[in-house]
Amino acid sequence: MLLQAAQIETPWPSVIVALGILSLITIVTVVAIRRFNTVDDVLKVLGVFAGVLGVVTGAMVTYFFTRQPLADARYQAELNAERAQMAEEKLAGVVDRIEDRFGENAAAMYMGPDMDFEQPEVGSAKNGH
Repeated sequence: MLLQAAQIETPWPSVIVALGILSLITIVTVVAIRRFNTVDDVLKVLGVFAGVLGVVTGAMVTYFFTRQPLADARYQAELNAERAQMAEEKLAGVVDRIEDRFGENAAAMYMGPDMDFEQPEVGSAKNGH
């Protein structure tokens, strides 16, 4: 069974929060423009919020534009794991047929003495760790 491609829909609460943040930025800017008479005073007020505004808008962009690539990567990883499982099952079937036809450990004779069908233990000398 192959997996379906991941399609991410942005949940409405996330969109509402993002629109609220953008509205807050707009309100602060409009209030600063209306309250202060000179451009220099408006820029001073906006300069105080510039760092926070940069971080917040950067976080929003990152959140909304990395969701689909992350879902695609998860899908690809699951697909690769499924394909690896299928290949392992096919290999086990081939080994069983070789051993049925030529006897126990016949597959090891064809592949060499250092090929082992069992999973090596983590940290063992066999897998080099």
